[in-house]
Amino acid sequence: MGSFHSVVIMLEELACIAGFIGGLVDREWWPPLWWVSLITFALAPFLIEGIMVLKGFCNRYKVKLANYSEHIGFQDYVPIVYSTRYNIHAFGLEKLHPFDASKYRRVFEELVSSGTIDPKTMKLHSPSVPTREFLQFVMSNTYLLKLNFTIAVCKAVEMPLPLPGWLLRMRLLEPMQCATQGSVDAACMARIHGWAINLGGGFHHATHCSGGGFCIYPDITFITRYMEEWHGINRFMIVDLDAHQGNGHERDHQDRSKYHILDAYNHRIYPGDELAKGFISTDIDVSRYNSDERYLRKVREELENAMQIFKP
Repeated sequence: MGSFHSVVIMLEELACIAGFIGGLVDREWWPPLWWVSLITFALAPFLIEGIMVLKGFCNRYKVKLANYSEHIGFQDYVPIVYSTRYNIHAFGLEKLHPFDASKYRRVFEELVSSGTIDPKTMKLHSPSVPTREFLQFVMSNTYLLKLNFTIAVCKAVEMPLPLPGWLLRMRLLEPMQCATQGSVDAACMARIHGWAINLGGGFHHATHCSGGGFCIYPDITFITRYMEEWHGINRFMIVDLDAHQGNGHERDHQDRSKYHILDAYNHRIYPGDELAKGFISTDIDVSRYNSDERYLRKVREELENAMQIFKP
């Protein structure tokens, strides 16, 4: 699915460039070629997404083939999920962005160098880019359509310079899709081992119908939806310790009878989402704690209280 998208978008962009160049070479044909290029650029994403929606409709029952309730093979792996595809590379352009796009690799290397894991003797699970059915199970078709437009993707990841659509899909969207699959796989592995960690994901500003704050795919929502669908789990506790408010998953998990959200974040910085704040069950303003000891003590106390009250 990912490769199909990338190839079609590349052909679309090449067609547009060819139209403009052809018009410059032959001035007589410039107006019609310009319009053809413009129409191709505007309508191609709708054509691509139309094909994918039709494919998803025809295969709507095949998503059940990804039923993780059987945990096929997961019991053989160490409960640490990681793939080299998590790391975002765009020919060095990623270094111009404040987001550390290679931190996943460094975390993995630190775990190896410290002796916590040994890839030679331990079997580590490495997720692949998920299917269209996987994405469509949670995300709206309108949002998936928007992700075919370069401007929408660049806005979500706060990138001021638009890049070619095929490059964004291959070097940005597919790694994030892979990390999203990894979050769901880690949740399934935790059902076997009692715990599991995905070294990527945590896209807590994304919802099922929107993205922002360098978050495209709502992997937290994917976890809760898949665990509810295939394991019958209907009480979830989400503990968010990022410095920023996790407004994406908060908007997706508004039912306090099913979800208890503990969010420890700086109230004075992005995103300042007051609507999403109303869905937080345990709200901790970290700016009030000026030492690691005070912060950790507060988080521990609030977490213990939340576990006793909510019983996830």
